[in-house]
Amino acid sequence: MATRDGTGNSSQQDQQDTHANLIRPTFTTSSIDVAVYSASTQLNTAGDYNVTSYFATDSINASGSGGRGGVRTITVTPSTPLASTVKVSCLANNGEGVAGDAVACAVHITDAHGNPAGNDAHVASFLATVTDATGQPLQASIVHDVFPNPLGTYAVQFVSNRSGLINVAVR
Repeated sequence: MATRDGTGNSSQQDQQDTHANLIRPTFTTSSIDVAVYSASTQLNTAGDYNVTSYFATDSINASGSGGRGGVRTITVTPSTPLASTVKVSCLANNGEGVAGDAVACAVHITDAHGNPAGNDAHVASFLATVTDATGQPLQASIVHDVFPNPLGTYAVQFVSNRSGLINVAVR
């Protein structure tokens, strides 16, 4: 399974996305010098990509990792977390709190391409505002939650000071 251009060069890349669909982006190839070619594509989905290059019918790779005839692995990491993608979920409590109960709400954030993004270093970028049913603010903290994904998952933690609905906002 390879894409070939008019020069006989080709490149193949396979990646499994979160829905188990095989993704094969198109590579643009160009001649740089005699017997030297360049292949490029834009990869927006974070993950590991296995790339195999072909010339005629032979599998080749540039010197270095992967070696001749092997597969080169390229790792794409998420870009900067995008504030407009923040989603907060307090499903365990249906948005209600009982006085004295500790509450944790899940916070998920992605980059501009939909990849889960952000880690411990981004915790200070968040501002959580938690108020009780009367509008009184509650002290809250945000922590990086590495389960189920080490990227893009946080938790807002607070203790409810009275029973009733609680409003949680994250910026």
